[in-house]
Amino acid sequence: MTLIIPKNFGITKLCDFLKEATFIFSLENKQIPNFTLDLHRLQDASLLGHALLYKFVSYTAEHHCFKAPQIKVKSDADYEIFKKYGFYEIIVAYIRFSQGQNREKINKSYRNIKCFKDKNNNLFIAPQRLLRTEEAQKNSLEELYFSEIQNFYHNDKIFHLVSSCIGELITNFWAHATHDTGTIIAATCKRNAFEICLVDNGEGIITSLKTALKEFAKYSNQEILKKSLEKGVSSKKNLPNSPHMGKGLFIIKNICKYNNGILIIASEDSLYSLNNNKEIVKNSSFWKGTIVYLRVNLDKFVGISEIPELRSNMESKIIWR
Repeated sequence: MTLIIPKNFGITKLCDFLKEATFIFSLENKQIPNFTLDLHRLQDASLLGHALLYKFVSYTAEHHCFKAPQIKVKSDADYEIFKKYGFYEIIVAYIRFSQGQNREKINKSYRNIKCFKDKNNNLFIAPQRLLRTEEAQKNSLEELYFSEIQNFYHNDKIFHLVSSCIGELITNFWAHATHDTGTIIAATCKRNAFEICLVDNGEGIITSLKTALKEFAKYSNQEILKKSLEKGVSSKKNLPNSPHMGKGLFIIKNICKYNNGILIIASEDSLYSLNNNKEIVKNSSFWKGTIVYLRVNLDKFVGISEIPELRSNMESKIIWR
């Protein structure tokens, strides 16, 4: 059994990857022998491509899907591609974990991950796990990352825009996932664009909303996914004393819309995309959990205070849960 990764693994290859990778969610503890992840063609991968490769490796390792899986590369130097977004150390740790090394190597790899800049002075928020049980790690994300981003942009409106994207997405994953499956977050800050990706293998958006909101039983999965971006839709909204008002993805959608960005959400058997202000919702191959990718263009950015639908959210604070 072999999974071949294409030469250029970007957002246009997402559906192909989901189709090829969906089989792993039926292999928990199966330890299937003779599996190969073939990377010998891979020359470049986007932030989303790196996050998906990481999640494929980490999920199959932690759930013991394969017995002694192999990675096919032309040479060991090909692993260097994973250094671009900071995934190298943790991916290698998971590969070794699947080959028998202990979990402490993985935990150490996460602790070593930091923000860094490349030769072009772009800021990278290297991959981190989001675990509710790790309060210190949550505080580190809030204090270190937001401080680094503010120093990078030197513009309060851009910082507010970017930090809102990060805060809303992290809060959404933290609040709505029912199991601590280790959501991965990674992001890049460039002068002309901001890019962020979050991936988990918990309960997806569709099941979460369908379980919490009885009125959603009449909708198809694609309709539920689209409605998750509407104002006021939240699986936690009806809980006593809940601070969640269902604005997170609504805010993200409008930031993307007014800044000519790209938003992709894949969850369970459905996929939503907003690109060039064109919305598409369609059936897709199954992914256990949720994938969110967002790119916001900053060349001629539209700040939150200038987006009519979001003016009431100008003074809202980021809620960490």
